[in-house]
Amino acid sequence: FTPIKVVQTRTLVKSTCPICFLPISVEFFVQSCCSKMICDGCSYANARRETKKRQTCPFCRHPVPRSKEEIDKNNNKRVAANDPIALMQMGMEYHHKGENEADVDHLTKAAELGFVEANFKLAFFYEKGL
Repeated sequence: FTPIKVVQTRTLVKSTCPICFLPISVEFFVQSCCSKMICDGCSYANARRETKKRQTCPFCRHPVPRSKEEIDKNNNKRVAANDPIALMQMGMEYHHKGENEADVDHLTKAAELGFVEANFKLAFFYEKGL
């Protein structure tokens, strides 16, 4: 199973890859184990270095999840640790399921922790009346 690939039309935060410290483009990978945003180049270099039997996260070296259940377990662990990126991802999952109250709760918590993208999502949902 591969990390979650996120494609955004715009980036509000001037993020840098925690490995190479280059600015992250509009396409990046979010690791489910540590919720780090990794650039395409570092993800590619990690995939080239790792063997098929033993793939690990390029940042924390945690084994890559092999199933959706493992990804959900990692995300729930990051949410319990108040990781703002994981909170926003969970909020967006609730949004896609139509669970608006849980969506707003998670996005609000991520925004309170200082994650600007969560503020943007909340403002967008309020503007649209979602």
